[in-house]
Amino acid sequence: RARARDTRAQVLDISADKINKPYLPLAKGEFSREQGIAICVACLVVGLALGFAPATPLASAPLKATLLGSTLLGTAYSMPPLRLKRFPLLASLCITSVRGALVNWGFFAHAASVVYGLGAPSSSAAAAAAAFRCGCATAFFLLFGVVIALLKDIPDVAGDRAVGTATYSLRFGRARVFAVATALLQLAYAAVALALGAA
Repeated sequence: RARARDTRAQVLDISADKINKPYLPLAKGEFSREQGIAICVACLVVGLALGFAPATPLASAPLKATLLGSTLLGTAYSMPPLRLKRFPLLASLCITSVRGALVNWGFFAHAASVVYGLGAPSSSAAAAAAAFRCGCATAFFLLFGVVIALLKDIPDVAGDRAVGTATYSLRFGRARVFAVATALLQLAYAAVALALGAA
């Protein structure tokens, strides 16, 4: 599914990528747009099929919800008519929702369901400790998602300006965005270190 996301982004951003990332296969012309769409659809179908395969015991409800949720949010982020990446705040919320909350809690719930099945954990203290660690990871990756949302557009200012995509880097300047992202990343590492150290 991640490959579908990456290919989808390249298919939809060819004009900007010709300026920002001319080495990418679609921007470089190594693949046609139609081939890119075919690769994107194939990756999406295979990814969802693996997650929803009825014959495997690993196809848990949390995993299915994570796959569907991240696919829907990624589609809303990249594709018309919503194409939320046009709006810096909504783009940041999409990225942090997937990378922060959805993936961490979804995969944690999936792993717990595979380990414990339908029964209760053998130790409530162990389960609580695992949930706390997952909460710490989720909090870290929420902040980390904000950092990614800020940093990913810094090198792409020229192409984003050319195609009219509003980003924080265009609005506030790359140096200021980089400084804020660096401070947030340091805060995330410090907060998780303190939380896990106190646990």
